[in-house]
Amino acid sequence: MRNYIFLVVLFLGGCVSVATESPVTPPAVTGAELRQPLTRISETRLGMKEAEVKAIIGEQLIVGYKKNQGGLEPITLHQPHRVETVTVSGEEYKVDYYITAVKKADGVISDDELTPLTFKSGELVSKEPDFVFHLKSGQLP
Repeated sequence: MRNYIFLVVLFLGGCVSVATESPVTPPAVTGAELRQPLTRISETRLGMKEAEVKAIIGEQLIVGYKKNQGGLEPITLHQPHRVETVTVSGEEYKVDYYITAVKKADGVISDDELTPLTFKSGELVSKEPDFVFHLKSGQLP
C-alpha cells in the first residue's frame, strides 16, 4: 500500500510545470471593440471636403502590437495607404485608398483590403470601387 501511495504522489508531482516568463498580452479589448471597423469611413458623406474626410478617418491606423523592451508598441500604418489621380474627359479625380480590412495577416496590403474614396475638386464624390473602375476605363458613371 505504501508503494502505491508513493507512485501516486510521484506521478502527480511530475505533472506540475512552472512558467519562467510571463506572456505578453496586448491591451485589454472588449468584444464590441473587436467588431469595430478599422476606419470611420462609414461616418463620411458624399459632398464632404477632403480635409473633413481626413479629420474623421485620421492619418494613422493601428493594426496590431509588437513587443519591445518597455512592453508593447503599436504597429501603425499611414492613411491613405495609396493615392492615385485619374483624368477622364479633361476632369481630374483623386482616389485615396484607405485600409479597411485585414483579410490575411501577411504583411502585405492587397487591393481587397482597401476602400477607395474618390474626390473631384476636393469634394468626396464616391466611396465605391465600381466608380473607380468606370473612371479607369474612361467612362463617367
